[in-house]
Amino acid sequence: MANLPYSLIAEKAVLGSMMISREALLNCVALLEEEDFYVKDHKIIFQTIRNVHRRQLKVDTVTVSEQLALDGNLKKLSRQEYILELVDEVVSPSSAEDYLKIIKDKTVLRNLVSVANNIVSNWDKEEMEDIGTYVARAEQDILKITRSRNVGGFESA
Repeated sequence: MANLPYSLIAEKAVLGSMMISREALLNCVALLEEEDFYVKDHKIIFQTIRNVHRRQLKVDTVTVSEQLALDGNLKKLSRQEYILELVDEVVSPSSAEDYLKIIKDKTVLRNLVSVANNIVSNWDKEEMEDIGTYVARAEQDILKITRSRNVGGFESA
């Protein structure tokens, strides 16, 4: 299967913005989940940023790098200097909400692909009692995705 939908540049911009803008940090911590990030390193970094924030420490490259090291995750990143690169690549932290929307939209697309794959792969399974039940289950799975688009006052397009 081809790569699932994601935006490398939006993920990097959000993480970098979270380390240089308190407003971006608060918005992103409130509206994003680890699963919204596709890149494994970004999942680790986001979780670390959230943990530093929960401990009521200032979130910046030093505190995040230190927490990554304490958790044993700094070595798991592809490059240790990656944290500094995230901040250096931020175009405008005031645009973090726009970047966040891109990430959320990609999450919705990945979830739709997953549901569609399940629909296709399960159509011939014995557990399908009847077509009505099968269609109802597929509709419920899609409805879960559409409902998740408008959580916390944020709606992706």
